[in-house]
Amino acid sequence: MTETARAAYVDGESSGPDAAAFELHLATCPVCAAQVALLLRMKREMRAARGRYAAPAALRSTIRRQIAADTGKPARWLWPVLATACLVVLAAVLTVGFEPRQGVWNEVADLHASALASTNPYDVVSSDRHTVKPWFQGKIPFSFNIPELGGTGYALLGGRMVYLKQEPAAQLIVGMGQHRISVLIVRAGVGADPAMFGGGHTGFHTESWREGELRFYVVGDAEEDAIRRLAELIRKANS
Repeated sequence: MTETARAAYVDGESSGPDAAAFELHLATCPVCAAQVALLLRMKREMRAARGRYAAPAALRSTIRRQIAADTGKPARWLWPVLATACLVVLAAVLTVGFEPRQGVWNEVADLHASALASTNPYDVVSSDRHTVKPWFQGKIPFSFNIPELGGTGYALLGGRMVYLKQEPAAQLIVGMGQHRISVLIVRAGVGADPAMFGGGHTGFHTESWREGELRFYVVGDAEEDAIRRLAELIRKANS
């Protein structure tokens, strides 16, 4: 597949038939799968940077003055201005790229992004909670409940075993229309308190809470209210 096709798929601009064909291609092409994973990672980091970096007021004033002074003249001033602007953008990108990873939320977001880009996102594929839950028995050192999602607008797609902060965790993948939402369950106390980070820097909408000896994370690019409603269903099933 072309680079344009991959970008269109990641941005949700592919038509239904094109998206379906591309997903079939991803299942057999590790090169495209790796590229899609990279694009998703970049997209998430750009979302995280949005609103955190802006051109300094002094730079904007300089550009306005130069435009006013050089209207109708050769744009010799443009190159130093563009160079300065590029340095500002480059500094922002490097800051995002090399910023120390801030705890468990980044790892949660990475697990979700890797599931979206994976050609095999599920260890167990089923919409039946009575099939998915027993699959985890003996693989993780805890148990949890999955709510009945029929008639809620959500659909259980499957699950897989992952590691969060080097601890075994369960990851459920839930569909809502074209959106995919991850529900991660791990023993409480793994990693730092997510309240310290708030989850907003991941670029996804997120919810987290502790229920007894378990910590739950819900993360996805669906609307914030959709994430919150799913979190409430999970919370009620495990309270």
